[in-house]
Order: sequence, then structure tokens, then C-alpha cells
Amino acid sequence: MAAAYFPATIIETNNSRFLGVDLTDYGYDGIIPSVTAGGRPDGDYWAVPITEGVVSGFNYVPVTPSTLTAPTPQSFRVFRLITTNTSDWYYVLGTVDDYNTVQADWECCVGSPAVMPIELTPLAPSQLMCAWNNNTDKDYFAVFAAPNVQVLNNLYAYGYYNGAALPDLSASGYGDTTVLAAAMTSVWGATVGGTFVANGNTITLTQSAGSGDDDIAINIYQMNPSS
Repeated sequence: MAAAYFPATIIETNNSRFLGVDLTDYGYDGIIPSVTAGGRPDGDYWAVPITEGVVSGFNYVPVTPSTLTAPTPQSFRVFRLITTNTSDWYYVLGTVDDYNTVQADWECCVGSPAVMPIELTPLAPSQLMCAWNNNTDKDYFAVFAAPNVQVLNNLYAYGYYNGAALPDLSASGYGDTTVLAAAMTSVWGATVGGTFVANGNTITLTQSAGSGDDDIAINIYQMNPSS
């Protein structure tokens, strides 16, 4: 068998975490060593995003027979890889079983080797809806920022409410925040108990009868609908 390096999505290397601007694309496409090249898998983990206010990184929770279910809707599987030839270590998208299968194909020079997982869980910053909009109405609210829409791009959004994913919005996106807010109200309003209203580059959710302890996570980003 020959030592080999093969492609993988690396979430963290030596305490350096790689978060994309819009949180739909994070980690980086790198290469990791096979066993003969010094790679040593060091356990399966759940990568649990730290999402309060902003997405700032991950906590890593070991996968055990009692933790086979994701701790949160935004959590995803990774494995830790240490190296014997360097002091580097990685958290890599996928599982130890994925690594063992793929590295064996690369070391044996298989013509069409297996590949590591590439599908990422979209991340969204969360906030607790515990503040009133004013002392008269006393409705709980949350505010979400939207980017300036570039030429040929549309706005997209996804989210989570009290630990559950919200339904998908239009796959073709929306031209501005006003149209997006109307769609969010139409599709998500009944679930979150409120309405979304746009004001420039912000969208505000106001609940008509909130509890003061609802947790909502929404990410608004832009993308070319033809890409």
C-alpha cells in the first residue's frame, strides 16, 4: 500500500475554525493523510454550532451509543484526525468509517475511489425572543440583518424555531427584503406566531402572543439563482 493524501472538507485545524460569510458554506476543501501517510482517526463527534447571537464556532461532543441522535438541529457529524508525522490535527466532515473506506481506496490506487462527504448543514445565528417591542403592546420581537443584494442575485433564508427546522422557502429566492418578509410571514408566520416586516436591510419578527422564551435562528443570504 502507498501513502496517500486525499480530499476532504476540514472544519477545524489546530484550533483554527473556518466559517463562511453566509454560513451556508464553511470549512475548507483540503487534503488529509491516509493511515500509511500518518493519519490516525481519533473518534467520532457531533459538531455542535455555537450560535447565540453569532455563529462563533463549534463544541465537539463524542458520539456514543447514547448520543446517536444529533444534539441540535444544526449539529453534524465529524471525526477527529491526528497525524503521526506532524503535530497537526483536524476535525473533518464525515465519520471514522468514511475515512477508513476512502483512505483504503486511495492507498490501494483504486481507479474510482470512494469520496468523503461534502454536504454541509446550513448554520444560523440564534436569539432568544425575550424583549418587548414597546411597553404598550409588549410583543416579543427579533431582528434579522440582510445583505445588500448584488446584481443578478436574490435573497434566500432558512431557519430554526425552538429546536426544529422551519419549512423551506422558494428555491428561486426573492428580489428584496419586502418580498422575502412577506414570504416568511406566509410560510413561517403560523409556526413562529407572528409577522415579518422589512425595513431596509433588516427584517423584524413580531410575535402576537409570545412566551418570552422562544428561540429563533434565521440566516438571510444572497446567491445567484442560476448558480
